[in-house]
Amino acid sequence: MSKRPDGDYKYGGVLVSNAELFEEDPAPAMKNCWGNNHGSIEIIDGQYYIFYHVPTNRSMFSRQGRVEKIELLPDGKFKQAHMTSQGPNGGPLPAEGTYPASCVCILHGKMAGSIAHPLAMGKRHPYMTQDGPDFALESKPESETPPRQYLTNGKKGLVAGFRYFDVKSPMGVSVTLRGNMKGELEVRTSENGPACMTIPVSPSFGWKAFQGNGKIPAGVQEIYFAFQGRGALDMLEFTFL
Repeated sequence: MSKRPDGDYKYGGVLVSNAELFEEDPAPAMKNCWGNNHGSIEIIDGQYYIFYHVPTNRSMFSRQGRVEKIELLPDGKFKQAHMTSQGPNGGPLPAEGTYPASCVCILHGKMAGSIAHPLAMGKRHPYMTQDGPDFALESKPESETPPRQYLTNGKKGLVAGFRYFDVKSPMGVSVTLRGNMKGELEVRTSENGPACMTIPVSPSFGWKAFQGNGKIPAGVQEIYFAFQGRGALDMLEFTFL
């Protein structure tokens, strides 16, 4: 921070962390595999936003752009933003329809995240990938569609979290998976909280929707999918029921 562009800089804190680390946390643990983060601030209609990116494909050079609102405090500092799935939508997302797994904001396995690099991550961590190469939308042939993004390498201990959803009344959810997984997904409204739903999952080598028992309670909710079992899964999307 400085009142001048050429000096007198003072450390002002973190605007957003793509590892979801907070300095005030007495025991911080990385919630994502992290990488470089070229954040920039913009003010639009009086509201400040932080634009940043998260790594994909186990690489800091493969990135997904994100944006969050940030709050300017009376002391001139910004409050650190939580990573969310809602981004700049102005509030919680409606708990209806289908959402892609690529809007995940918390993603780790049994252990905390690492730097986003194949040698560091190995086969221990889940990550975001896609089923085809990138291409410019304005030059794509009419017969082609953008590559689908999905989460992969979800093993025992996987936690995939999404924020925030406006659940008007208790409802279920299905999740579209593939892989050699065998076990169950717990659906939670906090990262380490109790399950409000359990979804049995079994091997499927094509995309398949699984649903289980229980309901997500009404309210503005975070939604976490936690895998307990063996094998590994890919996650494409989830649908409110």
